[in-house]
Amino acid sequence: MQDVKFIDRVSLILKSGRGGYGSSARKAFRGKYVNIGGDGGKGGDVYIQANPNIFDLSKYLSKKEYSSSQGEPGLSGHKKGADANPLILDVPVGTIVKDVSGKAIGNLILPYKPILIVSGGEGGKGNYKRDKTISPKPGFVKKVVLDLQICADVVMVGTTNSGKSTLISKISNLTPKISEFPFTTKIPVQAVVNRGYKHFVILEIPALSDERSGKDLGVKFLKHINRSKVLLFLLSAEGDLQQQLSILRRVLGRNYPLYRDKSSLIVVNKTDRIREKNIKGTVYISAKESDGIDVLLDEIFKALEG
Repeated sequence: MQDVKFIDRVSLILKSGRGGYGSSARKAFRGKYVNIGGDGGKGGDVYIQANPNIFDLSKYLSKKEYSSSQGEPGLSGHKKGADANPLILDVPVGTIVKDVSGKAIGNLILPYKPILIVSGGEGGKGNYKRDKTISPKPGFVKKVVLDLQICADVVMVGTTNSGKSTLISKISNLTPKISEFPFTTKIPVQAVVNRGYKHFVILEIPALSDERSGKDLGVKFLKHINRSKVLLFLLSAEGDLQQQLSILRRVLGRNYPLYRDKSSLIVVNKTDRIREKNIKGTVYISAKESDGIDVLLDEIFKALEG
């Protein structure tokens, strides 16, 4: 079976619509001709908006150029042509729109609040106020980069087989793929955790490992820590806790040093196999047995509210 791809960065070329042509209509009036041509309509704008029903940018892999419609031509009788409908592209919540220099054009956090990227061309002028028509303005072309940074309150990192997917399945309604094989999770997994009237969004990053293993599934997704408030380190009681924590901190420090600015929570999973309890400030759980889950959620909410 082919692996599912998670796309969080794409480049697009966006083209607004040309304005409609002005009309050069004339009619006979009292023995002479008078101009009655109307103006052309405005070309279509291009907008981008956040859609909460889209998880990544994979829909933009196969098509890289998008064009808005042209304005309608003017009509006789001084009638203006219709403005073209705008083109609105949907992207995931958390997408940052950048120009080719890397400057942010828009930060799409609120759903269905479109931002204007390229304005449509002005419609041409009809001849009803002048002897000749004036040509419409062409549309504009803009190259943009869409950079998704997932809006999660909590980001969970861990080494392989620490039980991240099992924990996600126990605290949310999500049922991710779970197995005893290493590196089962290949893409970020996002879930909503509800508890009474409170909730938070948690994101599982694929396993992190040290450079000697040659595995870096999770490293390329570390930018998704950006918007989070709490970083959850999930350790497995089957292994050396200090060693796992050192690996995670080393990989993060090398690839995303800003992780130190986040609140952190250290959680040891698989308590039935505990070898040591020597890490200060740690929550101990067994996700498989749902043991300690309530305590963990208490700590997460406390960290989010702190």
